[in-house]
Amino acid sequence: MKHFNLSETIALYIMTCTNEELTQLTRYSIAETFQVNKSYLSKRFKEDLNLSLSSYIDQEKAVRSRIIMAATERTTVEEIAQRLGIAKPQQFRIKFRQIFHTTPGRFIRIAGKAK
Repeated sequence: MKHFNLSETIALYIMTCTNEELTQLTRYSIAETFQVNKSYLSKRFKEDLNLSLSSYIDQEKAVRSRIIMAATERTTVEEIAQRLGIAKPQQFRIKFRQIFHTTPGRFIRIAGKAK
């Protein structure tokens, strides 16, 4: 049970990071913050939550991107990727589609926010 609490605490930590903090988040930085070995952290997180730490971070970024799209009058995929610290917009598009089964561009158009 102790391990599960650590994973839940880390998940909550990731969810409460600001967008700027989220751009800097890595397995190493999280392990350092919680004073645990990064390999142990990854293993525990995957076993406890049935999702890799990097996938969890990607999902949080995708959720944030939808919030940004809904709250911003006009935006582009490139701007959103940049705000979330994703170097390549194409990488962002791929992750977004894997998680939400639609493209970010289509989501923006549906939301009526396309540039």
